[in-house]
Amino acid sequence: MSTLIVDLSQAWRHARAGLDFVLSQDGASLSRQGNAAPALLPAATELIAVVPPQALSWHVLRLPEGLKLSARSEPNKLRAALVGLMEEQLLAEPDTLHLAVFEHAQPQHLWVAVCDAAALRAALNVLEDAGRVVHRVVPAYSPTASSEVPSLHVVGEDAAQLVLSHSEGVLCLNGSDEAWRLVLNLPIVGASSTPLQIHAEPAAVRQAELKAGRAVTLQTPAQHLLRLMASPFNLAQHNFAQSRRLRGQKLVVQGLHNLWQARAWRPARVGLALLILVNLVGIKLLAWQEQTNLQAKRAQAAQVLQATFPEVTLVVDAPLQMARSMAQLQRGSAVDLSLALQTLAQTLPQAKVSGLVMSATEVRLQGLALDATQTSQLQAAFKAAGVAAQAMGQDWVLGVNAGASSGISAGISAGTNSGVKP
Repeated sequence: MSTLIVDLSQAWRHARAGLDFVLSQDGASLSRQGNAAPALLPAATELIAVVPPQALSWHVLRLPEGLKLSARSEPNKLRAALVGLMEEQLLAEPDTLHLAVFEHAQPQHLWVAVCDAAALRAALNVLEDAGRVVHRVVPAYSPTASSEVPSLHVVGEDAAQLVLSHSEGVLCLNGSDEAWRLVLNLPIVGASSTPLQIHAEPAAVRQAELKAGRAVTLQTPAQHLLRLMASPFNLAQHNFAQSRRLRGQKLVVQGLHNLWQARAWRPARVGLALLILVNLVGIKLLAWQEQTNLQAKRAQAAQVLQATFPEVTLVVDAPLQMARSMAQLQRGSAVDLSLALQTLAQTLPQAKVSGLVMSATEVRLQGLALDATQTSQLQAAFKAAGVAAQAMGQDWVLGVNAGASSGISAGISAGTNSGVKP
């Protein structure tokens, strides 16, 4: 997912110059930077607008016990509560101000960012009039966590502006000697056991090192804008918030982007890829096994077909050929197989048939191991039932019975149920 971050400083001053921007194709590295008119800005999946530090004031609001407020509260109720609690801190009419709230580390406390609503709307309209949809509005500098070291950002040529981010808010000053002394001697700066982090733009590095008396960290404007992609502060609230549909789309896109690009999700991505690979291999093995079983069943069906109907030499579709052969036997004169099997089951209940071979003129019962007495009994029973039968070793050949018309499949079922096991 590509992200475009646009600095609104020029639009806030109503200057005709282009807007500074950076473009990231992967959400982590810088792909492109420059300055362009709003209509000529590069296309991106997400657009983040950056509000300059001098346009915002930050306030810590302590909520009365029992009052629960957040950015998800009902807008009218939230605004009325904020105006009532901050009446003495606001220097302009509340109706002209945009109030955005954020979670604070301390319970029953909120961060409140205040800016001129008309100026923010005018700056955003510069982008929207050019057909660009703004997905997030973030501050250029925001308060730090209480556990973090305060950071001083020196921007502009010859350190023209100082921006101090600390746990109590954001302080913007010009780059005068008095401002430097004030910043370096603030109690919140001296209270930290770690030295103040000082970041300076290339044009301000030399002056910043002279004022601070030590080396400073170089940070280009593009690097600073790129870091704002991870900012948790979104000023697009209440009247400036996107529709629920756009917010939902943004959350889905951001979630997919984090899953696909964020380093923290790399083990999950690797695990998901391995899971997909294992499932694909499993599906391939299962398909191969099913194909093997299907081929074995086809071979078994072909074997049964040729064993039952020896005249079938070429097997193409065993079930269909079996049905046709049996139908042909039913249409012609056939041995009354049902009667023969019933006779066998009644005469010799313990007899077992190992095979059954049928043709258009006869049926051969294979594997009947009988002694002389049993052979005589079965021969007499077949004769009494009107079945022409002849013993040939352990096989019995049942000849044509002109009066037979019963179905062969029914005969097989009846014989099996009677105790004869083919």
